[in-house]
Amino acid sequence: MPKASLLDRITAAFSGATDELADIRRQIEVLREQRGRVVGAPLSAEETRQRIHGLLDAERQDFDRRLAYGLSAAARPGARIADVDLFSIRCRGERDPDAGSVVQRADLAGLFAWLMGDELKSRLDPVIDRLADGGITEAERADRLKEIDNKARMLEVREEQVISEAESAGMTIARREDADPRVVLEVEG
Repeated sequence: MPKASLLDRITAAFSGATDELADIRRQIEVLREQRGRVVGAPLSAEETRQRIHGLLDAERQDFDRRLAYGLSAAARPGARIADVDLFSIRCRGERDPDAGSVVQRADLAGLFAWLMGDELKSRLDPVIDRLADGGITEAERADRLKEIDNKARMLEVREEQVISEAESAGMTIARREDADPRVVLEVEG
């Protein structure tokens, strides 16, 4: 069997390095896509429920505090009941990009939470269950992201090793524009 020419061996080495890099870079891209899905995944129904219930409880407490202040004014000697502000509704000014002006929006959450908080929670729970279908807990999200980031780092280290080996053999292979400089410096160092 005839010996491969030097050019054939160089071509084979370059081809092997670029094939390996293409595979590594494809895997890195897959991990990035997975990371994006994990970051964007909805919260679990239970954690969403805890957040919404906590928000309603805070709104109820705030409204209760404001109501107590109004009632205390009514209990003062000589207070006119017409001057007592028991159920005022706060308005929030929000910029409306379509109208180019500030729109006042009534903040009814505190009043509804105060009047019917438990009923509101029980009516929201099935909606939360539907919306959070397939959701993950924050702990699961953190674990998955850590696992993905560790795999990506291992691939990036291998990618830089292949590039460095190719450079040592006299080949030039471009690094990704978004290559982590810490990995490049770590492998070179």
